[in-house]
Amino acid sequence: MYKTRVLTLVYNKGDYNEELETIKETGRKSANRFGLRIGVVSEPKLVKKLKKERSWFSDASMNSIILKRYDGEIFHLDLVQMNEANHAFFWIWKKSIKEVEELNEQIFD
Repeated sequence: MYKTRVLTLVYNKGDYNEELETIKETGRKSANRFGLRIGVVSEPKLVKKLKKERSWFSDASMNSIILKRYDGEIFHLDLVQMNEANHAFFWIWKKSIKEVEELNEQIFD
């Protein structure tokens, strides 16, 4: 089965209430996708540890959305860049599937 995992890492969740609501709504809208799981990490010590160990954050931020697609490719988005209400929803859905490859015309010959 194809599995895609999404983690939202928030250092100070009081500053990101609106963004966390958007992530929760994205989870609700995505509930029918069997291979997609969304989680939130809001423990400051754990977020700080992950920032030291991983390249999932921009230089100035401690808040990020991490997506590991079923093929192992990892994407990240700084929560500060999430400026539109549905941005997280569309970003997660777009990054969770591969782009369609161009069809080879020889297939139809």
